Amino acid sequence: MQQYDSRDSFVSTLKKNDQYVMQITKYIDTARIYPGSAPGEVEIVYGPQLAYEKCTTEDIAILKENNPQANFYPSYFFNKNFQDFTDEFIYTDSTRFLYEAISFREAVVIDDYGTFYQKVIFGGKPIAANEVLIYDYMAYSLLYHNVFSGQIADVVGKVLTDKQTGLSIRISGILKSDYERYAYIKNRNGDFSFEETYLTGLQTLFCKSDLVSMLVNDARYLSVLKYFFVKSDDLQETNVKKLKFISLSEVSELNFLVAVKDYQNEEGVILSKKQVADILGLSNEEFITEQVAKEFMDDYRMDGYEAHYDWSIERTLYGYRPFRVLGIVDDNGDEGALPEEDGVITVYSYNEDYYFWCNTANFRQIYLSLAQDWSVNKAILNNFIMRGMSGDFYNENPAYYFEGYTDFTAYGVLISNADFYLVKVKNLAADIMIVLIIVACAGMLFFTFMTVKKYGYKIGVLKSLGAKNSDIILVFGLQLVVITLFAFLLSIPICYILMSSINNGFVKEINSSLTFFFINPINIVYIFLISLGAIVVSTLIPLFKLTFSSPVTIIRNNGPK
Repeated sequence: MQQYDSRDSFVSTLKKNDQYVMQITKYIDTARIYPGSAPGEVEIVYGPQLAYEKCTTEDIAILKENNPQANFYPSYFFNKNFQDFTDEFIYTDSTRFLYEAISFREAVVIDDYGTFYQKVIFGGKPIAANEVLIYDYMAYSLLYHNVFSGQIADVVGKVLTDKQTGLSIRISGILKSDYERYAYIKNRNGDFSFEETYLTGLQTLFCKSDLVSMLVNDARYLSVLKYFFVKSDDLQETNVKKLKFISLSEVSELNFLVAVKDYQNEEGVILSKKQVADILGLSNEEFITEQVAKEFMDDYRMDGYEAHYDWSIERTLYGYRPFRVLGIVDDNGDEGALPEEDGVITVYSYNEDYYFWCNTANFRQIYLSLAQDWSVNKAILNNFIMRGMSGDFYNENPAYYFEGYTDFTAYGVLISNADFYLVKVKNLAADIMIVLIIVACAGMLFFTFMTVKKYGYKIGVLKSLGAKNSDIILVFGLQLVVITLFAFLLSIPICYILMSSINNGFVKEINSSLTFFFINPINIVYIFLISLGAIVVSTLIPLFKLTFSSPVTIIRNNGPK
């Protein structure tokens, strides 16, 4: 009765955790030919792989056409850290937080909240253009880092205002999650990839499409958690700065005091004299002469900046490699000076999209919104199975290429990673089950045969008194069927307890609500029918034999010895 199927497990887990919204991404199933280890040999590398950033807004129409019962929402980068909204100093170091969030990740756009079934525990769904829904995990993190004060419910109605861009968003409601389940990772070391993937997925906010047009004004800015300048000869770090980078697409009109050769085809940071003076601890920017500026460019690089790390796609949104200083601008207020914005460092790249594709308001991913009916949801999710062909298929089709869509949640990733081992457990359990069914059927046959034999004398007496064969079969057959049914009903809670124990054993270490094995009602019916069939067959064979014998013969052969 206990079985494992990765898709059924995924659906059962989502239902158990009230998860109605999830990220959808593309995957590529392909075969590629590579040179083998020996001359002339080739090796085919194949299988499905996630291709995170290939989704576009055009994919939403395709998904909707193929899944009319589901709803799909676009998401946009909302790369802002809490430091953007507060004067409170938010500490960060080179070790990423394990439990408390320090930044938002993306904004999911929903115009019809009638199709949004994620549970709202405080407040309500967005109505105004600048209103958003956040998870209770983010509300907790905002309180933990002193952006707001009070309890989680008090976060409803609070306004987050970006100190540089002026963008204000109002928190209209708070969504339920299981973030508290993973509080134990806060003060422990180890691999918590599942927990961190789950928590990162909660760094999302939900809004109306009006907010995206407001975010476009922030598109030139990228929030950073920390940056500092390093002196090359002794690795001495300057004072730490936080807040933002601003991208610059044109540098030819800047009034450079000094710049590297061919700076228009380079990538790096551009500073003002005022900023250099601040970095060097000088009181007046007039101390930054051309010679001092040149020495600064030769000696210093920008390093240590940390943008939000996105565990859902396993790569940084911005990157960690250092930026060189391309030039220093004479910020005397004349034309050709840098924009005077405190706390903002100008970043230039001749290929701007390479560095700033992840900026706020840029399209990021697609989200799937499930229905309230989980039988409908199961049919929807079956359309997102990441398929893979057999090894023989790839060998016969070395140019095979297929793009499909699949879900991407912490639950789905974990079940997918465990699938290989769980299928082995399933196959072993199936083999054991077959043996047990055979043994059980043989036992029932033997029990029934001996029972009929035991009551052979009584059967002969009944026949001698005029009882019909059909009556005898009904009386004794019904007795055995009732015994079988009673024993079968007793086995169901035992199987359920066993199934729960196995599930708890699998999820014990990750402290999560996953469902790997479950009781399938159709399997209960199948097993009962097999048991009933065994009883009927084992009853009819000896009884049918007795029907051809006379009462005297039956009594003589089965009477007391």
